[in-house]
Amino acid sequence: MKTNRIILVASLSALVGTSIYSCSKVLSLIDKTFTVSLPAQAFVIPPVDASIAAVSGYMPAVTGAFTYNLDSCIKANTGGSLSISNISGFKISSCVLTVTNPDSANNFQDFQSMNVGFTSSAVTTTYNLGCTQPDTYSETMTLAPLDTTADMSSYLQGSNFNYSVKGQMRHGTTDSMKCNAVFTFSIHVKG
Repeated sequence: MKTNRIILVASLSALVGTSIYSCSKVLSLIDKTFTVSLPAQAFVIPPVDASIAAVSGYMPAVTGAFTYNLDSCIKANTGGSLSISNISGFKISSCVLTVTNPDSANNFQDFQSMNVGFTSSAVTTTYNLGCTQPDTYSETMTLAPLDTTADMSSYLQGSNFNYSVKGQMRHGTTDSMKCNAVFTFSIHVKG
């Protein structure tokens, strides 16, 4: 009877040990990159008088801030296996700006170029995205990273993200432009 108990305990120990080893081995095999688009961030570009646009050339900077539960996002994309601590790479892929109340006198045609700066409460060095705009009516602009090689993982150590929108004017505007910014990120996680 005592021998059977010893065999049973040894068998269970081996089974538990193998299971733990197998689980940690499976986690170490997870190596995944996925993209995430954040919910739209609303902001307003105030009217810029044509005379001011001609003198300064730029609209006043518009700033905003947001928070996002990236840990939940990573868990959702890895079946709950990995978390924010498993991030091995983080990059901004793009920022799409959309005017939600455009008209012929107030749209992105009024801008020669746009720039969006991105910081966090952990890293105050601005990461920039930008694009030039043709002189044609446009309700959207897609801004690309100016440095596509920069890994922004250190920005995630902060809990708040900040952005600023700046534009070089082509024409003045006559009304406020209500806009949305949608940031898309590429996230690489490894177990």
